[in-house]
Amino acid sequence: AEELDPKHHLMFRREWLRSISRAPAQLCVLEVRGDSMWDTLHDGDHALVDKSQTNLAREGLYVLLLDDALVVKRISMHPVSRTLTIKSDNPNYPTYSDVAPGDVSVFGRVVWIGRRL
Repeated sequence: AEELDPKHHLMFRREWLRSISRAPAQLCVLEVRGDSMWDTLHDGDHALVDKSQTNLAREGLYVLLLDDALVVKRISMHPVSRTLTIKSDNPNYPTYSDVAPGDVSVFGRVVWIGRRL
């Protein structure tokens, strides 16, 4: 994501939003750009992000704020050292291991993706 300001609104059923988030008001949709998360996410996909989910102890796809840009990465936490591994699904991009959780600015957790067929 290159901009943080909303451009459009999408409609979802309120009941469905409540079923995937304890804080539906904290949900937002981002359009994916680039290929670093290929094959999971494609350029042009939409990711529903729960901004209330910033605890990185749960493995998953997270949106991070890096140098004023939003990026989606797969994050896992080592159960003993509590350090993070941050990786792209595309093997052409680097993986970062042993990252301290305090060194990461978390925007939210990806809870749903949608794409055009």
